[in-house]
Amino acid sequence: MSTNQSKCPIDITVGILSHKWASQIIRELFSGPKRPSQLYRSLKPISSKTLTQRLKMLQDQGIVDKVDKEGPARHTQYSLTAMGRELESVLEVLVAYGKKWKSALGCEELDETARICNSCPTEGHEDRCPAIAVSLASHS
Repeated sequence: MSTNQSKCPIDITVGILSHKWASQIIRELFSGPKRPSQLYRSLKPISSKTLTQRLKMLQDQGIVDKVDKEGPARHTQYSLTAMGRELESVLEVLVAYGKKWKSALGCEELDETARICNSCPTEGHEDRCPAIAVSLASHS
């Protein structure tokens, strides 16, 4: 679990999502388990070091589960835990907020079809997705 000492539920949730790449990793895992290489390809320009660090952090927080698959094609997969899957509704609210207030946020060029799923363009995703357009202040 997180070492965040705040008792505020908002601070706890924002603390999870405020780390760079955390919301994008969570978004990618909504569609199902992924190997690290799949996550790396879909999240470029993330570095492999940052991806590993974020996956470990999300795992420690109970958001992501790591499974080592045995057999002839041994590999590791990451998936969302029940707690991680519940973040989908949180991110959907952020998408709605970003779409509603995009002009006031100075983001008129947002992709109106963007959702928290993989419908957002991967390359340059941060510039077009309403979920990312909402600026979350870090409470660490």
